[in-house]
Amino acid sequence: MATIEGALSATKYLGTRITFYESSYNIANNTSVVHVNAYILSMNKGYGSCTTTRPFSVTVNGETKSVSVPAWNIVTGEVWLVGSFDFTVPHNNDGTKTIAISSSYNTGVANLGSSSLSGSLVLTTIPRASTVTCSDFYIENPVTINIRRANNTFRHTLKYNFGNLSETIVEKTEAISYQWMPDASLFYTQVLDSMSKTGTIVCETYNGNTKIGESSCNFTAKIEREKNVPEVTLKVIDINEKTIGLTGSENILVKYFSDIEASITATPKNGSSIKKYQLNDKDVEAVTVIPNIETNMFIAKAIDARGSELVGISEQLEKEWIEYVKLAFKSINVERENPTSDQIILNIEGFYFPNSFGLEANQLTLKVRFKEERGEWSEFLNITPNINAESKTFTLSEYNLSSLFENFNYQKSYVFQFYLEDKLMTVEKEIMVNRGQPVITYGENFVHIYGDLEVDNHITSGSGSISGSIIVKRWEGVQ
Repeated sequence: MATIEGALSATKYLGTRITFYESSYNIANNTSVVHVNAYILSMNKGYGSCTTTRPFSVTVNGETKSVSVPAWNIVTGEVWLVGSFDFTVPHNNDGTKTIAISSSYNTGVANLGSSSLSGSLVLTTIPRASTVTCSDFYIENPVTINIRRANNTFRHTLKYNFGNLSETIVEKTEAISYQWMPDASLFYTQVLDSMSKTGTIVCETYNGNTKIGESSCNFTAKIEREKNVPEVTLKVIDINEKTIGLTGSENILVKYFSDIEASITATPKNGSSIKKYQLNDKDVEAVTVIPNIETNMFIAKAIDARGSELVGISEQLEKEWIEYVKLAFKSINVERENPTSDQIILNIEGFYFPNSFGLEANQLTLKVRFKEERGEWSEFLNITPNINAESKTFTLSEYNLSSLFENFNYQKSYVFQFYLEDKLMTVEKEIMVNRGQPVITYGENFVHIYGDLEVDNHITSGSGSISGSIIVKRWEGVQ
């Protein structure tokens, strides 16, 4: 108990005293009761009297109470209790409180004067809301919630807020460490487009049935990759009727010509969805058609809407494969045997797939026709080239087209059209063979020379027609 006293201002023999202490506190209301006693007393063996009734006031934490003190007479050493007061003081939210206390008394008598006293008192810290901590966790795993109790008699109700969920975990538990298993099916519905989400644990502190206060902590609920990767399967078939007719099966692919239909089946986990599909690392639809396929190895991926960490990958699918070689001319050479020859010689080299597709074997057809430069086409006639199965090529060397058709007048230009065909492709090529040019033509009175002429002597008689340039060389010593 604290005591403060002081003499009346006009005398050092008489004075006032106040004593005060915290008599009780209320946890539920977060308040304390402060009791104050007010006294008039004889100091230093003094004595005296007051003939008027005057108030004695006490102020605690800003609240003032007073008592009327009647006329009095104090003898040496006497202490007179003139009033007792109880003040109810609210504490701070954290339960702490320090209060100011003061008193005043004016006798109204000149030779006695007045007295003012002041002091402070630190009150008991009242236990308030307990504190709570929690850890991050993977959905489907238990969570430990730890409570630091402000008082051993307190009980605690735990609640959570997560997305649009808000539920009570446990009511008025005595535990200071509580194991909580969240409802995974509910939690997954709140995390559909990311790998984690933040929520809050709220701890309500109760003293009996009275709620003292609350505290909270945040947690992060995370998606565990191993439990949420989509399951992916892949089916690939040929939908090109032409290649199916050659192989006899939609499950055999022909390089460059099969049109595949790829069907990706992806099963997302725990309420999620598939954001994107990929086939051989290219974005596709769940069912997609790819023409003119050039591979027989396929891997499908499905990317979950929760994030790029959740990528489901199918097993690698290897389809039976016909490694077709595109039909093509590598080179064609068509020319006269000599400038004035009626014989035209053909040399060809090309690429060809000489194997079977399964149901049918490949076949090569090489045909040729011709026309004069402004004439009509002849009929197509077949030529049989040589096939090299190992190198997958065909050749035709020094083939005389005149033996297939007729002699070709060297004074005319011709157009040749070559037609190449197998079970999958046709290739056409046109080549012009210009009319032939003789080196020399001559008659009774003329000589025509085509090309350059080198003259080693003077022309002294006769006449000539020279096409080209004339190069004249003088004999040494001739002027």
